[in-house]
Amino acid sequence: MAEVSSQRNDEIDLIELLRVLWVKKFWIVLSAFVCTLIAGVYAFTAKEQWISTAIVVAPRSTDLLPARAEYVRIIGDGDFSAGKLSDSLYGQFKHFLLSNDLKRQFL
Repeated sequence: MAEVSSQRNDEIDLIELLRVLWVKKFWIVLSAFVCTLIAGVYAFTAKEQWISTAIVVAPRSTDLLPARAEYVRIIGDGDFSAGKLSDSLYGQFKHFLLSNDLKRQFL
């Protein structure tokens, strides 16, 4: 009885693979170019679906009152006005927001 030996050939011939890729290089480059072209057309013609807006409003005295009241209780400062605090904090915020030095430093 003749024995039939079956060997599995799991090896990949890299030289042959490179030859096939080299022969098909035109189709590879063409498909990459077409896909890039389609993606570019879509990117520049698609309607933007993201829009961001921000509105900055001055805080109300009631927003700052609980935190400041705790601060006054801890320190023991008796001269506390929520209105003055609100005006002071918002004034500092506007000053820093409009500061050209900080804008240059950030950029």
